[in-house]
Amino acid sequence: MSYIERDGLAIGTQSPEILDYLSNDKHSGVRAEVASNPKTSTKTLDKLSLDKEISVRYHVAQHPNTSAKALDKLSNDKEKYVRENVA
Repeated sequence: MSYIERDGLAIGTQSPEILDYLSNDKHSGVRAEVASNPKTSTKTLDKLSLDKEISVRYHVAQHPNTSAKALDKLSNDKEKYVRENVA
């Protein structure tokens, strides 16, 4: 499956299982779309809150399903861009 297909799947799927699988994608754009999808589980968001890419952590910080523990960690993120967007 190509990057574009995985990115589209991350945007459009409603399956938490598929989103969890895609959260391990090598492309940060796919992982960021997973972090933006309203069906992404708290468990997957917790994992993505540790992602090395700022854009992924940014989307996790804004997601309503992100756990309080992950939000607390993100509120102290080294990147201001992430800290300012904690839900």
